[in-house]
Amino acid sequence: MVSVGHFHGIRLCTEIGGMMDTFRDHGIDIYVCTASLEDVVAVFATNPKYGYNVARENIIGLRLERDGSIYKNAYLKNWPLTWGPGKTVAIKSELVAAKGYGPIFVAGDSDGDYDMLRDFADTRYGLIVNRMKNGKIGELSKLAATQITAGQPRFLLQGRQESTGNWLPVETSIKYGKTTPLLTV
Repeated sequence: MVSVGHFHGIRLCTEIGGMMDTFRDHGIDIYVCTASLEDVVAVFATNPKYGYNVARENIIGLRLERDGSIYKNAYLKNWPLTWGPGKTVAIKSELVAAKGYGPIFVAGDSDGDYDMLRDFADTRYGLIVNRMKNGKIGELSKLAATQITAGQPRFLLQGRQESTGNWLPVETSIKYGKTTPLLTV
């Protein structure tokens, strides 16, 4: 008997779509900065049927060289790799250059998001989707855990159920294959 499973990949999250709608309703422009290929993320982030409704020009990600409409197997020269510090560089290039200020809210879930969560003086809140990771994002998650009762925390934790990818209405998360909610590792 053969069985195949795949744990990682892009999942739609209705809570993210709802949060984006709320921000838009209050005059806040939505940008997505991804460590994935920009054109791939744009397929679902811009299509209304998936609930995110992000403007195509507000998708920032890895870009490939092209020969006309043909993609080349090479990243675009003079464009940052949108992971880690490269996300900050890309956001400054696209958003800060156009608006004159940085993001007021940033959300992330991995070490690749650590820099953009911290690098902008204009950012009032950094939301960390609590995947109970180690590394830089784990350090930031622990800091967020200490700020839970603060009047105006800089960092917030968002719990999730890893088996479904859905958010939980608490800071704790439930790891894949487990039943006990945890705050941090």
